[in-house]
Amino acid sequence: MALFSRQGYRGTSSRDIARLADVSEVTLYRQFDQKEDIFWCALDSSFEDIKPRLQSLGKSWEGEHLPVVLPQIMSILIDLVEFSPQTVRLVAVALLELGAKARIICHTHLEPLFSPIYSYLSANINTKQFGSLDPATVTATIILSVLIQPEVASLASESGFMNLNDRRSIESYSDFWLCVLEPLFAHRLPELESYANRK
Repeated sequence: MALFSRQGYRGTSSRDIARLADVSEVTLYRQFDQKEDIFWCALDSSFEDIKPRLQSLGKSWEGEHLPVVLPQIMSILIDLVEFSPQTVRLVAVALLELGAKARIICHTHLEPLFSPIYSYLSANINTKQFGSLDPATVTATIILSVLIQPEVASLASESGFMNLNDRRSIESYSDFWLCVLEPLFAHRLPELESYANRK
């Protein structure tokens, strides 16, 4: 897992994997038919720790207000980046280097993350006011803004970008997206204003 996430798929040889596992390449290929099978096994394994949390995501959101749901969304995304950075890197490697099969496999793993967020937003966004606004685009933008933030921050480390290791980032992201999404939840504006006044 560490080799693929650090060196990419093409940059990692079966010799590297065997050496790290302290086995011969022959032994390695008794377990796996090809290097790609090793990669998919590593990707599957990387999701094991977070799978239970992903599967429970969104179960209690029905009827909940945006200010309650947003911190829950941000919490799981930030935890994914902070505690499972190799998982995020492996997904990126898969999508960049392994093509169509990667899309299918990554979809299987990420559907429990995307689906509840999309379902909540599509059920609550006031789309009539905003015409063709697509909840899927909003969902993808929220998720990507958090997942790519550490890499962007590392490119501009002196510009004061937020450090995701700081748990205050959950509140910062929630506040940002609450400001962005408030108009889309126009039919729930009194609830949002009530929340803002309590802060």
